[in-house]
Amino acid sequence: MAVQFDTPVGGDPIVYKGKTYSICEPTPQKENLGIGKMSADLKKIPYQVVYAYEPKH
Repeated sequence: MAVQFDTPVGGDPIVYKGKTYSICEPTPQKENLGIGKMSADLKKIPYQVVYAYEPKH
């Protein structure tokens, strides 16, 4: 999962449709992953956007 903050938080951000998002790993992992961090195993797997929520202002 990735979340858009005012400023990207740590790690390698994801850019989607011109907006920058920080990774937030929601599943249990072998290591404690902070916002913006991804396990070394998952870095090797390409990500795919399956849902994008953009609130209406």
